[in-house]
Amino acid sequence: MINKTHIRAWVKALRSGKYRRGTSYLAQRESGRWKYCCLGVACEVARIPASQGVDDCSWIKHYGEYPNSRFLPTEAMDFFGLSTGNPARLADLNDEGWSFRRIASHIEEVFLKGKKEPTK
Repeated sequence: MINKTHIRAWVKALRSGKYRRGTSYLAQRESGRWKYCCLGVACEVARIPASQGVDDCSWIKHYGEYPNSRFLPTEAMDFFGLSTGNPARLADLNDEGWSFRRIASHIEEVFLKGKKEPTK
């Protein structure tokens, strides 16, 4: 079941201006600053433990018990009450160039207002 309180916190974070938008990874460091996918922001809001990659991947953050850098970890899925397909669509929108504000509005429509998500 969707946790609306947690979803609202995620929406607020996306609109806050605190996070720079990035693509392809949950979080990656570029020019000394972290950039986040909308799902990386979700990990930050959910306070999922993060570790930096090592060696050639030290510019990427890995989240969760089974660290990964591209998919929303189970811990975050549970925190927000999301099902398997939801986050993949959000990552697509992020990587297609949607702003965090636009993604936040989409999250509100789909997860807080219960509107059907359009198919690709």
